[in-house]
Amino acid sequence: MVKQLALKGFKVLASRNPEKGHKAIQQLRESNLDVSFVSIDVDNQESIRQASTTVNERIDQ
Repeated sequence: MVKQLALKGFKVLASRNPEKGHKAIQQLRESNLDVSFVSIDVDNQESIRQASTTVNERIDQ
């Protein structure tokens, strides 16, 4: 599913598990897809805020 979204232009993969997230990003990049990873725990407001800040910073680049 993530690969399909990346093919449609989505640029960020979000996950609670950094190890799995980085592994997925590596596989997507091997397919020449430009995707980055953001760690997020949707049950934690601070995690959500930090993920939002990170995504906004990456978009502004």
